[in-house]
Amino acid sequence: MDLEPHEERSHEVDSDRREYERFVVAGIKLIVPGSREILGEVMNLSSGGILVLGPKYIDPAQQLSLRMQFPVYIMEEEFLDIDVFTVWCDEVEKGRYRTGMKLIPHTGQLDLFAKAVNVFQG
Repeated sequence: MDLEPHEERSHEVDSDRREYERFVVAGIKLIVPGSREILGEVMNLSSGGILVLGPKYIDPAQQLSLRMQFPVYIMEEEFLDIDVFTVWCDEVEKGRYRTGMKLIPHTGQLDLFAKAVNVFQG
């Protein structure tokens, strides 16, 4: 995983590009499996991906294996391992980055991810 300094970039959010409805969430951490490194907090999720806010720039065009950690009051499963493809990353303020990640579908993961989306969908 490449977490190096970066050049200033800009990403405009175009709501017409959204393939799936997004749901604002709170309390879900995104961590690197096998370590205690927290990449950030999930700000919103959909059936197709997640938006993360964190302290490090994450290069776009990377495939990453990550773990979502849910508060126990949200889901029975505390952890969900996911594979994602980073689509974009922007610095929103000094040392704070928003990263758009697309879910790479895998059997089994999709059912659990859909369950998480349904929790927030109501």
